Amino acid sequence: MRRSVDLVLKSLRRHQLKAGGVAHAFSGSIQQAQEFTKLGFKIGIGGSITYERAQRLRKVVVEIPLTEILLETDAPDMPLNGFQGEPNRPSRVALVAECLAQLRGISVEEVAEQTTANASDLFKITRSDLRFDPTLFSYAMCSEKLSQSGQTEGQTRCVLVFDKFSSR
Repeated sequence: MRRSVDLVLKSLRRHQLKAGGVAHAFSGSIQQAQEFTKLGFKIGIGGSITYERAQRLRKVVVEIPLTEILLETDAPDMPLNGFQGEPNRPSRVALVAECLAQLRGISVEEVAEQTTANASDLFKITRSDLRFDPTLFSYAMCSEKLSQSGQTEGQTRCVLVFDKFSSR
């Protein structure tokens, strides 16, 4: 895995992109995370951090600045711990946020506020571009083409940006 991430980084450096992006489903080292952020990329953190055995990744998400993290679920793929064998859902990004907050020793509100700002900055979106869904306690910006194509919620790719969380 390390070698493939290093090859991606080498290619990105060679092409000198004008804009960054997301290192989706990041599972690399702290050094690799730092290299992605130098290139303008945010680090996409998902359900992998919910697994106790993911100690290296858990250490990385504590060490990198929160300003460099985006939350993701990769729904319907990559289930969170406790949901193995089930399709993942976008709403479970709240559980990723809760896990990240616990690992960093900060409030889930702080995680939500900063990762919302990170996504807004990276994707050049504002709150007026987002659609509030109170059942998910989130804002979601979904591709209209996907929504209109008749795909199910689990297949629709969305950017979920959490604004507030339920008190469970």
